[in-house]
Amino acid sequence: MTCKDLSLTLLKNISRLLIEADDYNVYVTVGEEPNVEIFKAHSVILRAMSPYFHTALSTNWAQKAGHKFHFKKPNISPNIFRKILQYIYTGTICLDDETTDLNLVELLTASDELVLTDLVDYIQEYIMNLNKGWYQRNLIQVFNTVSCYEGVFERLRDHCIEIISKDPQLLFDSEEFSKLQEEALILIIKQNNLQIKEIELWNHLIRWGISQSHLFEDKTATDLINWSSVDFETLEKILHKSIPFIRFFQMSPEEYFYKVRPYKNLLPKQLKNDLKLHFIIPNSKFSTPILPPRNPKFVLDSNIITLQQTLVISSWIDYKSDTSIYTSQQENPYNFVLLLRGNRDGFGVEEFREKVFKQGPTVIVIHLAGLGSKDIIGGYNPLDWTGSNKFNQSSDSFIFSFRSDKKSSITTLSRVAKEKSAISDDDGHFIGFGHGDLKIFQNVCQKKDYTCPIHEFPSFQMANYEVFKVVRKEL
Repeated sequence: MTCKDLSLTLLKNISRLLIEADDYNVYVTVGEEPNVEIFKAHSVILRAMSPYFHTALSTNWAQKAGHKFHFKKPNISPNIFRKILQYIYTGTICLDDETTDLNLVELLTASDELVLTDLVDYIQEYIMNLNKGWYQRNLIQVFNTVSCYEGVFERLRDHCIEIISKDPQLLFDSEEFSKLQEEALILIIKQNNLQIKEIELWNHLIRWGISQSHLFEDKTATDLINWSSVDFETLEKILHKSIPFIRFFQMSPEEYFYKVRPYKNLLPKQLKNDLKLHFIIPNSKFSTPILPPRNPKFVLDSNIITLQQTLVISSWIDYKSDTSIYTSQQENPYNFVLLLRGNRDGFGVEEFREKVFKQGPTVIVIHLAGLGSKDIIGGYNPLDWTGSNKFNQSSDSFIFSFRSDKKSSITTLSRVAKEKSAISDDDGHFIGFGHGDLKIFQNVCQKKDYTCPIHEFPSFQMANYEVFKVVRKEL
């Protein structure tokens, strides 16, 4: 017996029915006003391809006029349904740039609603292979979706969790962070391998909570003196389910005192008592369950800068453009190893000589003084600090600032303009960059030898400072 597969011809003929048939018996009204469209189809094809339509077209779900079914799907947009109908008739799906950027999540949820299992699996796989630029634009939307559909999009959900755990700033620095749903937020803060310091996670949680109520529209986390008891009660209700997953016992006393204690009214009474005891007598027994430390692969020992800011600095070191900066610690070719912290080791020149001299390339970051200030200035020296009492030439050094206010953040990069006086390699109080562009111990930052100023005033007050050795990672 001889057999020949002619299924391609069959499939081609069936696909032609989508636009050339004269015996449609299903009319599907899709979308909501003003974006409504009526699609024509064949019940036998819909029922064969979609378990959803198999059930819907064999019961009283659809209105039937004579021999024709009339069906409404207001929760699916016409553009999405058109692609799904094409898939049902042809077995193919075309994901163009417009769909990828704007409608991919809607296509995924609509395919799931119509129980198109193969299509759901394909779209999940497609999303998982998209680049980080797409996730930067769409992470909140896709993670909200996969988090609330329990047991449906597990592969994509786990993939998103892995991405966020490795690079939390993709989520927390998103302009749409306030739109993150509570279920999705809790799912992330429960992760043991989240690559973030606990105090930073707490700060993000507070910021998210404040964004969830109109009561805080004119208030910030830095003006608690103006908060009422109603404000704290409102925030406690918003964060009630999230707070148990914050690992307060892994914070330093300083972090707890300055960042958590001002919000003590949000914490359960027993937790507050146990934390107080913990920071006085660390090895005591506590009534509160203590979550284990997170196990991040990338840890930055800093009280001033974040992991995300190290990515920016590393990108500047490697002359990356604004469109090609490092976006994850996996990409970052450098480790930042803490050498000196002012409020721990001392603010004097002697401590700088002892801990920083002859350590190779370094980054200095200075937290500026001021109530609630998050402003940072600093500089990168690609050479050794040696105390030679002369200027060292460099074409790769730079100074910078990270400034922020209630509404925006501003980053400034100032590269060296006069290379011969790039580094003031003094043995005393003139240590710094240029003739005055940034003098660490004189509190001076006035444009001289670099391309632009990094501070609006020619001098500054230091709240704290840190120096990091910049070490290239081993391949």
